[in-house]
Amino acid sequence: MNLEKKFEYFKESINREVEIKRQRLMHQATNDLSIKNSTAIEIAKDKLAKEVESAKRKLNIESNKKIAEATKGAKFNYKKKYDDLKKSLLNEITAELIIFVNSSKYEDYLIDKITRFNDKNIFTKVILSPNDTKYNEQIKTKTGLEVIEGEPSFIGGFILESEKSKLDLTFKTKLEKTEVH
Repeated sequence: MNLEKKFEYFKESINREVEIKRQRLMHQATNDLSIKNSTAIEIAKDKLAKEVESAKRKLNIESNKKIAEATKGAKFNYKKKYDDLKKSLLNEITAELIIFVNSSKYEDYLIDKITRFNDKNIFTKVILSPNDTKYNEQIKTKTGLEVIEGEPSFIGGFILESEKSKLDLTFKTKLEKTEVH
């Protein structure tokens, strides 16, 4: 049963209880008092109207609490599913990147990107993952950059540095930047 149906059922049951109570009070006011005086009947009607209003307020308060609880639960479930899917997707992307880094195409990619990002010879050093240091000689020869071993957590990619600037193009940093919060 969805939230709206539960709310409608809850609302209808309260309305039935209010109507039964109203009928009893009317019956009690008419029979017990045995007063035909219109003033007494008006007093009973006012009392009944106040009780009906009180019951409606209670109904609104209870229904708002139930809606708030259900909404909070739904938001929590949505956030958890979203986080789980995001984590799963990032794990898949990381796995694909690791496969790419270990492929024969990666060397060409790495040298091409380093060359393109340093086309104006701004940078003096390139920092590579320890796994990528096997490309040191090719990178030195084609780019003229000093090659330094970086952290193993790079996954792949590189960091270009000069005295004044640093350009981080590691796969790890790219993943962190594209992560949606």
